[in-house]
Amino acid sequence: MRFAQLQSMSWLKRRQRQHARFDDALAGMMADEAAIEDKAFEARRMALATCLQKLSAEQRELVMRRYEPGASVNGIAAEGETTPKAISDRLRRIRHTLLLCIQRAIAQEAFT
Repeated sequence: MRFAQLQSMSWLKRRQRQHARFDDALAGMMADEAAIEDKAFEARRMALATCLQKLSAEQRELVMRRYEPGASVNGIAAEGETTPKAISDRLRRIRHTLLLCIQRAIAQEAFT
C-alpha cells in the first residue's frame, strides 16, 4: 500500500512540473489574434479620444474628475453641492453619448 502511495505522489510531482506546451501553429494563431485585438483596441482608444473632445468642457471635466485616482461620485457630489444620484445620472448620459460616438467612429472607419 505504501509503495502505491509513493508512486502516486511521485507521478503527481512529475505532472505538476510539466508545463503546457504549444506547437508553433497554435502560438502563431495566438500571436495573430493578439495583433488583431491590439489594432481594435487602438482604434477604440483613438475614437474615445476624439469623442471626448466633442463633449462640452463641463462634461469632459466631470468625466476626468470621476476617473481620477481615489475619486468617487459621492465626493464629486459633495464638492458640487448636488446629490450622488444626479452625478451618476449625468455620468450615465455622458457614457452613453461616448458609446454611440465611438460606435459611429469605428463603423465609419470600417467603411474607409
